[in-house]
Amino acid sequence: MDNQMPKIPNISPNTPFAHLTVLLSLALGLGAFLIANATMIASDGTLLIEYAQKLQANPTGTMQTDLQHPGYPCLISLTHSIASLFTDATSLKSWILSAQFASLACKLAATVFLYLIARRLVGPQSAFWSILILTILPWPTQYGSDALTDWPHLLFLSAGLWLLLYGASHPQLWLFPLAGLAAAAGYLIRAECSQLLVYGSTWLLLNIIKPQTKLRRSKCLAAILLLLAAFAILAVPYMSLTGFVFPEHQLMPFPTPLKIPALSAVEGPTLGPHPANPLKPYYAAMPLSKIPNGLWKLLNNLCETLMYYFVPALFIGLFYQLRKKPRATDTFYVTAFILFNAALLLWLFNRTGYISKRHSLPLIIITALYIPVGMNILSTWLSTITPKRLPKMIAAPRFWFISMFLVGLAICTPKLLRPPHADKKPFLLAANWLKQNAKPNDLVWSFDTRIPFYAEVPYARNSSQPGINCLVHESSRALWLLDDPAFQPVHSIPLDKDTTLIIYRKKT
Repeated sequence: MDNQMPKIPNISPNTPFAHLTVLLSLALGLGAFLIANATMIASDGTLLIEYAQKLQANPTGTMQTDLQHPGYPCLISLTHSIASLFTDATSLKSWILSAQFASLACKLAATVFLYLIARRLVGPQSAFWSILILTILPWPTQYGSDALTDWPHLLFLSAGLWLLLYGASHPQLWLFPLAGLAAAAGYLIRAECSQLLVYGSTWLLLNIIKPQTKLRRSKCLAAILLLLAAFAILAVPYMSLTGFVFPEHQLMPFPTPLKIPALSAVEGPTLGPHPANPLKPYYAAMPLSKIPNGLWKLLNNLCETLMYYFVPALFIGLFYQLRKKPRATDTFYVTAFILFNAALLLWLFNRTGYISKRHSLPLIIITALYIPVGMNILSTWLSTITPKRLPKMIAAPRFWFISMFLVGLAICTPKLLRPPHADKKPFLLAANWLKQNAKPNDLVWSFDTRIPFYAEVPYARNSSQPGINCLVHESSRALWLLDDPAFQPVHSIPLDKDTTLIIYRKKT
């Protein structure tokens, strides 16, 4: 793939084993460093760990009453069970570390599949550099050391995508049920991983209409059935249990005689009743005219995740590589992935008015594989405009390519090595105060679940729950408490120059 341009520099032997040894060692070292220095985990992680704890006590009931998919909590529980064989795993810290290391393990495994995908799409040299760049990007790397579903989901998404790509080049039926199993395992973590069924089935149907591989029409039909059947083996029991094809959003009711018990209330104040679920926050549907805003937000997420610096190289590399007319299968899967995920994010924005960098991560990760191709084009151009009087080493594309990477590394390093959630240290101080001062019968509500979670005290899911006698809130959001005679401030912690974290206790 790189034969029409100067060769991209390589800093290790040109073999998959050597490349992966370097990449995985770096990813493991960075991941372990971030886990060791994390101030707290993400707020979503507290709910996922509690889900994992409840799964051990009542798996079926938990999956019926909780909206969160059970895949990642199961991985947390498995990691915790393994850790308990070697150490005392009864503390909250052990659960937190189990969640973080489960996420990191998935990131390492996903790195292997992303590298294999990149080798196919952009060649071995570009593949090495693309994964190296992904490894030094601050946000994707920090997500891999947090208690989040992002990399567990990306593991199965990338594994399934690689199996589909490999199945297109090596038409063997057994690859497609494996892709179906990967899609199902990813679905149990995040429902959007079922998109693999769309790509795989569509490509096989197109191959039936106009064969482009050695896979005969009859085998294509068999491959579709195997792909869907393998997915159904893992996914359908969960759909039947919850009553929805997409339980998290309560979309597409699944035909089942089971009745789902009342869902637990979500944390924090809501914006009003949801038409389908009175306990779920309601967001008014946004008109299609808001789609440009969604595209702008998506572009902004792309720029922030790539630290702005790598964005030009991404677009140049993606345009150049697709313009070269690579394998038709590669073009189909990459184009389908980009369009489907972009449409999914716009649907999310239309539904909630919000797209986070985490939501955009799958789209960014796959397109970022083309960054080294763009960097190679830019370095070649820079070498042609370099004054001839300068040394040949400086005029060489290799010099400019490595220089561009080192500049990117310098830009990423400060945020990359910053302790995760360092700005939440006041939350940890509040949690420690509650742990030492909360009474045994105190029911706590906090605007951020991490505070009572780390304090290991009972807490309410929303501020209107009966029996609350301790509240934690930011001063800028708690003006209504100043006029409430039932509560009085008992402790405060500065958050910044304008905001204070205040702990209130109900008067006795």
